[in-house]
Amino acid sequence: MQIVRSTLGTTRARADRFSFAHRRAVAVLGALTILGLLLGDVAAALAVGARGTPVSVNSALAQYRARAKAAPSPAPAATVPASAAAAVTTPAATTASSPGAPARRASASPHAPVSAAAPAGPEPTLAAPGVYVYATEGYEKLNVPNSRRDFPSQTTITVENQGCGVVETWKPFAEHSEATQVCVTAGTVRVVSYEQSVTYYGNTDHKVFACDPDAHFFLAEAKPGQSWRFSCSSSDATANQTASVIGYEPITIAGTTVNTIHVHVDVALTGTSQGTSPADYWFTTDGSRLVKNTGSVDSTQSGPFGTVHYNEVYALQLVSLQPQR
Repeated sequence: MQIVRSTLGTTRARADRFSFAHRRAVAVLGALTILGLLLGDVAAALAVGARGTPVSVNSALAQYRARAKAAPSPAPAATVPASAAAAVTTPAATTASSPGAPARRASASPHAPVSAAAPAGPEPTLAAPGVYVYATEGYEKLNVPNSRRDFPSQTTITVENQGCGVVETWKPFAEHSEATQVCVTAGTVRVVSYEQSVTYYGNTDHKVFACDPDAHFFLAEAKPGQSWRFSCSSSDATANQTASVIGYEPITIAGTTVNTIHVHVDVALTGTSQGTSPADYWFTTDGSRLVKNTGSVDSTQSGPFGTVHYNEVYALQLVSLQPQR
């Protein structure tokens, strides 16, 4: 999320992401307001709140191409060669199952045993720029009627060169966007910052988190059981995150089996918004791709009109190892 929904997921804490999907690398956890609902036309607000405008694969690709055409040529970031599927790939007789329901702690599936050993792999690198497609399940909602929005069956993480590395953006709806900047630093993929914007009932909650210098979801040749902590902070909230390596697992993507490192991340949000966001990430062993990401978000924010509760569950699995451009 590397591509990470928004998690270590913010509103999710997404270690999938060390460079790819760090879609959740920072856990914003949805600080939202229903001021517009309380002060406006209730019936109209509820109707609008039930809607989300899905961002299709074609739309994400068109936006990526338009920005690439308009932007000056940046210095190339470290990327995975297009000819390389991942750190280790072999033909597979079966395809991977679709992503299951998010869980607080995902366990190894029968077809993907966890290895106790840390296989030697390439040095950490960043995802190649482009649009990566994920089979997606889940939803987000508030504690008000008709606010649930089911995520599209396919969503994308767009990777673009920027600054010291790349920015990975997950945007399931026009009303929901998460962008994480990651860079390779001292042999690890570091999460530099995370930005999230969620709109409900015409009101937008926007937060930017800056992360500690040691904020990373990926460690080269990390061993199962290894864990570490780091924090990311906005102007009014702090996401304290604990990451731990579960093990090494093969996952099949479009007929190719890829070795992955499975990392679990727990996020606790404090400040004006409070909540938790457990998430699991499966990265290729070089850290370049987020292969799979599951998790949930449970947060609250108090305001002059009461307490707003935000809930999200999600599951993403990569459809193709190569990005569209």
